Amino acid sequence: MFRTELGDHVVVEPGAKLIGVKVASGRYVPALALVTTQEQADALPFITSAYLYRNLNDGVVSVQPARGGPPKQIGR
Repeated sequence: MFRTELGDHVVVEPGAKLIGVKVASGRYVPALALVTTQEQADALPFITSAYLYRNLNDGVVSVQPARGGPPKQIGR
């Protein structure tokens, strides 16, 4: 990911690349996807109960911002 903002509960599958976009909360990025326009990011699929990896991020407790600063704690 480069210059990309992720909303809450976003799953980025292995090998996906995101460049200069904002991904809305509750979406997932399929494996090996290349997302370089905001239109592509806005069209990403929603996470539903049928999505196999919907609970993938449940074990994440903090995220380190790319620009430095303290880690962001993930609320549950």
